[in-house]
Amino acid sequence: MSSISVLGDCTSQEISQSYEKVRTLGLCSWLSLVSKNCMLRNFEESIESIKESNYIKKILRFDLNRNGLSYLLEKKADYLLVDINDCRKFLIHIVTKDSSAYYTYNTFVPGVKELFLRHIAELGQATYKIISPLDIDFHIFSSAIEKVCKKILSVYSHDQIIMHKHVCVKQMSDGSVLKNYNDNKEFNNRMTFFLHSCYNEFLKHIPECNIIDFPANVYGDSRHKFGAMPLHYIDEYNEYGKSALDIITKVHDAELRKILLHKNATLFGLIFKVSKNQLERNSSDLLISKKFELLRYNSPEYLKNINDIYIYIDYLIKIKSQVIILIAVKDTPGSLPFSSSFDLLGIHIDNKLWHTHVSCIYNDLILADISSEKPEIPSLFRAYINNLDVNLESHSFRKENRAVISINNFDYSANIRGVNIVVYDIKNKVVIDSIGFDSYGKQHVFFRKAIPQENNK
Repeated sequence: MSSISVLGDCTSQEISQSYEKVRTLGLCSWLSLVSKNCMLRNFEESIESIKESNYIKKILRFDLNRNGLSYLLEKKADYLLVDINDCRKFLIHIVTKDSSAYYTYNTFVPGVKELFLRHIAELGQATYKIISPLDIDFHIFSSAIEKVCKKILSVYSHDQIIMHKHVCVKQMSDGSVLKNYNDNKEFNNRMTFFLHSCYNEFLKHIPECNIIDFPANVYGDSRHKFGAMPLHYIDEYNEYGKSALDIITKVHDAELRKILLHKNATLFGLIFKVSKNQLERNSSDLLISKKFELLRYNSPEYLKNINDIYIYIDYLIKIKSQVIILIAVKDTPGSLPFSSSFDLLGIHIDNKLWHTHVSCIYNDLILADISSEKPEIPSLFRAYINNLDVNLESHSFRKENRAVISINNFDYSANIRGVNIVVYDIKNKVVIDSIGFDSYGKQHVFFRKAIPQENNK
């Protein structure tokens, strides 16, 4: 298991729970992390008087003594997981005759305002202002982000850094009803733009880092343990984040990693969409929970909702123990940018011109994985599987130019140029989907063939 350090908020802490934690730092504005220190005395006595957890007290010490980044980086992990959400925190700007400094103003900590006021009074001629990050010139934040990035890069390489993007969502649920956040929409819109600008600034300095993108259709949870707000998401979001982390830490080929991360974000975006649709029909929290479980692990039927070949193959991998997967190439396989995904399915399709291929996977067993060694030689397979007469044929363009995927003498193949796939549900004894994907031309085509119900009994 890889080790991880975290610079970020509660969601980043949550999705990395299963990893060995080396260092964690949160609740500190990045502007405060690199700002000067204009205080005169040690804060220890004042911090100890605050009625908060030891973790909160430790964070206060890091923020006030300006040693948070040093702590985070003094011991290196395999990866550094970063989000920029703490830049959203209010700050207290203290100005003295000789200097000025920003400190994170964590309003949820009881006694923190009194702590600051007591020490500001000791400075003599000093003024202060509690200020939103939205009211600070962004160039000041830009400079702070650059300084933080430089310190991070002094310890971690680009490929060891994981940027975890967040978005202020517009809707939340209590488990039964989906509703809009109505409090201060203008502020939330401005904060969304501000965080987006912070992410862009970070990526300007560390452009080759790994990125956990924010999937579509995510919504908030009004029952979140830290309260209802546009950055506190439903629990299922954490499963998305964990799966993205697993891809980054376990897949070492950079291009394949990007493809799998995109597939993962798209798949969870579809899952969140179905969940929102259920909530809009006033479904119960239990039903939503079961729906997530169904989509992730137990529903071959869900294939019919997927129109992206990467996501499609990824979902086949998840359900292959429940289905028969039948594949036949017509004409030529095409460029097959997703060939590595087929490898994960357990078969290999060459992308050579006019090479044919058929394959059959039954209950997670590879029964056929046949490719022609030379162009224009047909690939054929026939067998009786689970009381089904299965016949597969793959023919190139200048020969018969067809793909046959026949079950009990009925051809279910979409029969388009490229890779044709038919999926049979073992438990329900029906063909659930038939698709074709053509990657030979400039415009890649994903086609779905209707299943005749009279033949599907």
